[in-house]
Amino acid sequence: MVPKMDRINLLFVIDHLGTGGAEYQLIELLNGLKREIFELNLFLTEGCGVRLKDLNNDIKIFGFIGDRRRKTLRALLELRKTIKKLNPHLIISWLEYSTFLTSLVLMTIKKPHIANILGNLDYIYAKEVKCGSLKKLLLKFAYKKAHILLFNSNEVAKRIKWLDNKKCFVIYNIFPIERVSQLPSKEEIRKKLNFRENLFYIIYVGSLVKRKGVDLLIEAFKKLKSENLRLLILGQGDLEPALREIAKEDLRIEFLGYKENAISYIKASHLFVLPSFSEGIPNVLIEALACETPIVATDVDGIPEIIIHKRNGILIKPGSTELIKEAIEYAFNNYEEMKGYAQTGKEKVELFKKEIIIEKFGKLFKSSLSTTYRL
Repeated sequence: MVPKMDRINLLFVIDHLGTGGAEYQLIELLNGLKREIFELNLFLTEGCGVRLKDLNNDIKIFGFIGDRRRKTLRALLELRKTIKKLNPHLIISWLEYSTFLTSLVLMTIKKPHIANILGNLDYIYAKEVKCGSLKKLLLKFAYKKAHILLFNSNEVAKRIKWLDNKKCFVIYNIFPIERVSQLPSKEEIRKKLNFRENLFYIIYVGSLVKRKGVDLLIEAFKKLKSENLRLLILGQGDLEPALREIAKEDLRIEFLGYKENAISYIKASHLFVLPSFSEGIPNVLIEALACETPIVATDVDGIPEIIIHKRNGILIKPGSTELIKEAIEYAFNNYEEMKGYAQTGKEKVELFKKEIIIEKFGKLFKSSLSTTYRL
């Protein structure tokens, strides 16, 4: 049985509150959970990040509120001290590094633990992470220690074979539909953003890392010779200098950096392209669906759970500049058809409605406490 309490005391653990989709999702969840049921605490294992200001001020923050740096031993000691001080009923870790630290601490402190997984770890640790095989072994230990594994994609949950699928739960991302309903029309936004009427705007929004395939998108775009095309790239990441170098001879390509109002750019654009090699359920695709912006995306991991080929978007195989080029050409030459897909796609957004998803999280936290309290 769940122990009697006034409110359920939750401690969330995450690396930082930067500009990524995982951080955005946690902020939406923390701000939306019912205060009469949950007492909310957040531990940062690295540093604050630009989105710290987006948290409601009734959420207690612990850990590292300075520069973003990994100091593992200090973080372990500080997290242990925080857990002993707060005595939370349930701990939820968000992202791999924080899950690893949490699992180490909980070897000596008995607390129920939910570990959140927001992408295909097999791909990430094989292709992107230095010493990936060793770190994956450490992650196996960490995730197997957790009582519940939480995914945002059914497909990704199925693919990670080395995890215990018996304790996997899937809850989709949160999307606040009011963010789109409050936006002006496409025409008004285009005027405000100084979009030129005679141009066809293609947009990418996301991290500038190898997994996202942005280099292939740029190479594909450069093969398109029409002067009526523009490619907007919104986001930050380690690959940015290399991407700028690839794009430097093409004045039709613009790097706009991180934008808090990225959704306005998505709604204003004619085509959204996501050329990733691996994804969970990308927030930006949900935003594009809600904005009725036509979509070209790769057929990987969780993407086909929400994008159905030639029903609400175009799906292509990953890793090919030629396929990206052909898909953009098709969208440009068959734009009325693409707008029809975009209108159909809006129905998928209901799966991610904020109130529904937060209610699912709340039920999971309460039920997991019931089942894990004696573990």
